[in-house]
Amino acid sequence: MEAITSDAEPRAEAVLEIEGMTCASCVARVEKRLVRIDGVSASVNLATESARVDYPSGVDAAALIAAVREAGYDARVRQRGGHAHEAVHASATGAHDEHGSQGGMSMMWRTGRARHR
Repeated sequence: MEAITSDAEPRAEAVLEIEGMTCASCVARVEKRLVRIDGVSASVNLATESARVDYPSGVDAAALIAAVREAGYDARVRQRGGHAHEAVHASATGAHDEHGSQGGMSMMWRTGRARHR
């Protein structure tokens, strides 16, 4: 077992709420974008529409949100207690081609649960 040294960069963890994912391909796309950030590891869950992200504390949560947005989805950081932090909200403007021309409309919207804007 390796000893943890004091010069190791401090880590942080966040849970992102992600809207708009509808399939395993969506999950893979989001995960791939998140792990492109140096030092980030992520586990994305379609059923809970969330991603658990472990990252260096020097990485801003806004960079995580931006990565999800670049993948084409809405995201926000879930605060302790399960509520999303509205100030760090990214809104995707379009859907990816393989799911048709729904625009920025998420599965939540199509199933009757209104999205927060």
